[in-house]
Amino acid sequence: MKPITFTRFFKAIEKFITAHNDKQALSVTNESSTKNYIFVTEDRKQVKIILEDILFVEGLKNYIKIKTENKTHLVKHGISSFKDLLDHRFLRIHRSYIVNTNKITAYTKQDVEINDTEIPIGESYKNLIDQIK
Repeated sequence: MKPITFTRFFKAIEKFITAHNDKQALSVTNESSTKNYIFVTEDRKQVKIILEDILFVEGLKNYIKIKTENKTHLVKHGISSFKDLLDHRFLRIHRSYIVNTNKITAYTKQDVEINDTEIPIGESYKNLIDQIK
């Protein structure tokens, strides 16, 4: 082990604290399924999102775009861990997309349509198409 400078050590600690805070930035208040909303951190404030209003979630590297009926929220969070926070009506159909099955207006073996937005179904997720019914 080489000796490290205090500046480098301090940067590593700051990076750890930032990563830890990002994990806590997305908090779910529905530990049981009695509450139908979540709070997400967007622009340094906690924003309440009603689960029923979510149309779909799109993964964008380290961010997710939560598309609701009225607005689009951009949140720094991974799509895989966000899926764990949602209930049974949400289905991951692509490595970059989670959809609200109650909002699907049409679907084929290749894509799902929610309102006027077509969302592709990934190859490894095609066997989940039966869960949409």
